[in-house]
Amino acid sequence: MHNNFDQEKHIYTIDGEVVPSVTQVLPKQKFFVSEEHLKKITEEGTDNHSYIKMFHDTGNTFNKPELEDLKKLYIEHQYLNGEKVCWEKSLYDPVLKFAGTPDLICEKSIIDFKRSFSYAEYHALQMAGYNLLRKENKLGDVKTWLILWWDNGRWKVRNVYNDMAELIFKECLWAWHGGITLDIMIKKYLKR
Repeated sequence: MHNNFDQEKHIYTIDGEVVPSVTQVLPKQKFFVSEEHLKKITEEGTDNHSYIKMFHDTGNTFNKPELEDLKKLYIEHQYLNGEKVCWEKSLYDPVLKFAGTPDLICEKSIIDFKRSFSYAEYHALQMAGYNLLRKENKLGDVKTWLILWWDNGRWKVRNVYNDMAELIFKECLWAWHGGITLDIMIKKYLKR
């Protein structure tokens, strides 16, 4: 089996077949910002993820307050997360035919870095996709799905684990692949 991720085009393939990413499968969120603002926050998010990846690769905080605080947070929450397993590593599921690149997988948790926290059930769908990939790639199954976002000079953390999220993610994936889905179930989940 040959898996590939074209980072420039953000396209995942399994044996030459294009498969959706975790975020492509999720229901589209409605928000309205100018094209210019969207480009700015996208670039900002890419830069922040790059710094976090370099921190994970090297342990260097580059004297950035966000990374200094992240280092402290990891030490304080070692009991909750365990050791880091992988970060920014593309994972594939050839059975369900999707892929994704979780920000950070630890022994006892999955961590995703966000610009801000918005909607727990929606974040849980993304984390459910990552947890399905985690299981398919024999990295274990966890119920600690942490969203971290930088706010007022410190990292904020919230566990968004939801016992319905994997089922709903699979419904979204089924719909993406052209299957008939229970839209009402997805809408009901998102209104919880």
